[in-house]
Amino acid sequence: MLKVVAASGGIPRLSGLVGLYWASDIGAANGSTVSSWSPNSGSMSALGGAGNKPTYATTGIGGKPSVHFTRASSQSLSAAISGPTTVWSVLSVLKLGSPSSTHIPVALSTAVDVSYSPATISSQWYSRFDFVTAGTASFAKGGTTDSNPHLITSMVNVRSGSVQVDGSTVGTTTILADASTPTTLILGGASSWFFDGDIALVAVLSGVVTSDPQWPAFKAWVAAYYGMVIA
Repeated sequence: MLKVVAASGGIPRLSGLVGLYWASDIGAANGSTVSSWSPNSGSMSALGGAGNKPTYATTGIGGKPSVHFTRASSQSLSAAISGPTTVWSVLSVLKLGSPSSTHIPVALSTAVDVSYSPATISSQWYSRFDFVTAGTASFAKGGTTDSNPHLITSMVNVRSGSVQVDGSTVGTTTILADASTPTTLILGGASSWFFDGDIALVAVLSGVVTSDPQWPAFKAWVAAYYGMVIA
């Protein structure tokens, strides 16, 4: 059971944390290229990888630092994941630059395909959960996308999945086989659906984060730090 109170920067520490990336840690000049993004806490390595890279915004989401992605430039960052299997959560603080477009701001590559965590399709929030069977997936979807900042949480518990927006569940799904184990975290684009917008924080965890005793404190911290309303 988790007893750690906070990660670096006063962020409430969540149970099963594999990697947490906080843009406020980067400390680069405004507009500079973010070729590497080190984790604030957890065992994952720095986000990086090949291809075009996003830029740093010193006054991004809520006037706080964020990493800015431009769709036209096909920008992305990635890092390997080790730990989560068929029960995991991914959460992010992000803002869409073009809410009506199709985006994949955050994704988890698996052994069989890509789990969107989340995507935006037809002005809705989507989370896609891959099965262990190749080419098979299930979707949790709901809510309406907009240009406001949001805390988006995707969770899978073996054969059930859900997506939350600002602490409220907007979609659930039943998965017909065990969820596939994630292997890589990808920010900015997957399957050629690149992202226009900003990401201020992203975390990968083993377990269902909403069951964590620190989850209310974490939501309260996000709301206060970024000036957001979260249930």
